[in-house]
Amino acid sequence: MMQSAGPSGFSLKEATKRRLINDMVRFVQPANKWKVMVVDPISMKILNYSLKMFDILDENVTLVELITKKRQPYPNLEAIYFLSPTPEAIAHFIVDFCPGGGKKPLYAAAHLFFLGVLPDRLMDRITQSGAARYIKNLKELYVDYLPLESRVFSLDSPASFFRLFSPEAGGLPAQRAEMDVTAKRLKSLLVTLGDYPYIRYYRPVGDPDNNRSSKFAYMVSSELENHARVDPSFPTTDANSKGTLLVVDRSLDMNAPLLHEFTYQAMAYDLLPLEDGKYLYAVKGQDGAADSEKEIPLDDSDSLWVDLRHKHIADTIKSLLDGFNKFLSENKAASAAMGGAAKSSGLKDMKDMLAAMPQFQEMKQKYSVHINLSQECMNIFERRKLADTAAIEQNMATGETADGGKPKNLVSDMVPLLDDPALTVYDKVRLLMLFIISKEGVQDDDRRKLLEHANVGLELAESITNMALLGVKLSRDGKRDKAKKDKRKPAAKRPSGDEDDGAYELSRYVTQLKTALEDHISGSLETDVFPYLGPAPAADASARTGGTSLRSTKPSWQQKKSGGAGAGGDAAAAGPPKGGRLIVFVLGGMTYSEIRSVYEVAAAMNKEVIIGSTHIVTPTKFVDDLKNLRRPQAFAAYAPSFGFGEGPQPLPEPSEKERKKMQSAEARAEAGHAASPATAPAAAGDGKEKKKKKLFGLF
Repeated sequence: MMQSAGPSGFSLKEATKRRLINDMVRFVQPANKWKVMVVDPISMKILNYSLKMFDILDENVTLVELITKKRQPYPNLEAIYFLSPTPEAIAHFIVDFCPGGGKKPLYAAAHLFFLGVLPDRLMDRITQSGAARYIKNLKELYVDYLPLESRVFSLDSPASFFRLFSPEAGGLPAQRAEMDVTAKRLKSLLVTLGDYPYIRYYRPVGDPDNNRSSKFAYMVSSELENHARVDPSFPTTDANSKGTLLVVDRSLDMNAPLLHEFTYQAMAYDLLPLEDGKYLYAVKGQDGAADSEKEIPLDDSDSLWVDLRHKHIADTIKSLLDGFNKFLSENKAASAAMGGAAKSSGLKDMKDMLAAMPQFQEMKQKYSVHINLSQECMNIFERRKLADTAAIEQNMATGETADGGKPKNLVSDMVPLLDDPALTVYDKVRLLMLFIISKEGVQDDDRRKLLEHANVGLELAESITNMALLGVKLSRDGKRDKAKKDKRKPAAKRPSGDEDDGAYELSRYVTQLKTALEDHISGSLETDVFPYLGPAPAADASARTGGTSLRSTKPSWQQKKSGGAGAGGDAAAAGPPKGGRLIVFVLGGMTYSEIRSVYEVAAAMNKEVIIGSTHIVTPTKFVDDLKNLRRPQAFAAYAPSFGFGEGPQPLPEPSEKERKKMQSAEARAEAGHAASPATAPAAAGDGKEKKKKKLFGLF
């Protein structure tokens, strides 16, 4: 069963797919019916997240090819070019139609579609080239984002963290330039949604230097205003459906990217080397065959992953066992293959039973991936003593023990773990960071002693020091004064009824983002910390400046409710969602716990909620990025491999002798073609069948 798209049936992936198919692929209708499609590495990634291969091939597209590869000419076919608005992509396009060397263009005509806004200088480069006369259409699609899940998008720009927070990135001009690019890309999403939302932004009280969210909010507002001026069809939503954009930055919650999370998706990405959403696991060979490795994507196409990803790991394992045992009870052939076994009692038992059922390949494929994945997570959990580590982390992040008391003796509880070789150095650094955050700074001598216990090298210790760049106080000389002490009182019971009703002790922390989303929807989000840019909607015009404070209280315990913390998709909601959608954008990286929070809030409060960011951060990557904030060379690894290189150059023109030789070869080729004619559509049809594997990364 596929993931529910939400209370309204909305899915960001589906919305992006419709835009690509309707406004690009179907928009191009050549006279001879058939067409080819050319993409670059950036646009190809967006296609991968938005479409399946047959979605394009079913629209009379014979093949999709990468612009950086050497391609066979199709001089009788028109080409759809789906490109990033970058100098390198433009260079490749121009050479396709002005190759030089006496060669002819690759295609009969070009239909240009760009991910986002095409800068004027690149437009001039196109129009002033010889390729301009082959262009039949040129359009900006506004899909310059990755729709990772039905409610999640990313700009896939991890280097943004450096440009936004590093003092070595070039100062305010570099920060503004980064925000300008990011604002244009966020505009892409809003244009695709047809939404010109109200805008709220995070304004941290007591940190006047942190105005990133407010500056970015103004830039997004300006972009939308300019777009509405030139595009009379925007927005497409009516006033009653107008959404709200909530802009925050990573400094809103420094606990979230450091805590050990034990929901399935967050835990897997924290503990295992998952790259680009793909899991590599060993497959046991059959009938003496050698074992092999298989790469499995963890995405919305895997219904079991969608169902499990936001569940606690204990609930995940229980769901796997229950699902498998249900299959055994309902399938007599499977039970017979197991010698009449009634059920499995654990992951290892289930794994052995699956190995004995070679005839049930679909079942094996469905469950084996998640048995292996969850088992690997639990093995690491035990080996690295994460139960002990996480218990202390939760006490520090929530300001409460599991039984509701005040944490005592944190240092004496923490030091044995810092000395324990079973913990990785990253686990120890995360523990130290959370301790410093919870104490709002520690004395320099105490910090030095704790670092000695952890045996953290100078380089990794920089990750702790650099937290100051995100507003974390590192040092204090004496005891906090009474005013600051008052600010750290445990949170009062929240009016929404968000109480502990059996939540796991190691998963008590509620992200600050979830608190903000809930309070915004209920109308109690503080307007002094989250002001509106411009007029507020009528429902919020009289909102209190009180509400649940995100700067003076600790978040309440995570509520464990059906369709909430334990749900992978959206719980069924009664009726359509209330009001316009809520879009939250996190400058500097979002966490998997924050992504889960969005699904929980959407289900619990019957609201359409979407989350996006410059990128997704995992704990290890976050620590590394903090460590490197003062090292520009380290962030060079995040530089895109395509987009800003010089690109190809036209070949030199041939001599007269070479030209005559080429003309003679062309004449012979045309004579041979006339002797055995084949229509372009037929050839294209053959290509459609033979070159399917060339689509989406299989070039």
